[in-house]
Amino acid sequence: ENSIRSMFNDPNTADVILKCGSRQDRIFAHRCILSARSDVFRAMFSANCKECVTGEVIIPDIDYMIMKEVVFHMYSDSIPDK
Repeated sequence: ENSIRSMFNDPNTADVILKCGSRQDRIFAHRCILSARSDVFRAMFSANCKECVTGEVIIPDIDYMIMKEVVFHMYSDSIPDK
């Protein structure tokens, strides 16, 4: 499948890791896609911030499964099949 959706959570092409929840479970993502779909991520990646240097965004107060669905939507314009 040659679509942006196929890049979702792909550790081979990702340039940023989202660490979510208390266990810091990982979601592999792409700065350009997150920035295009979210003003918050765009601002984060446009500034000289720790996340830009480390390539990791730590989000402890959002559950991993919820954030995974949000990021999936950013890549696909749909929600995951349940």
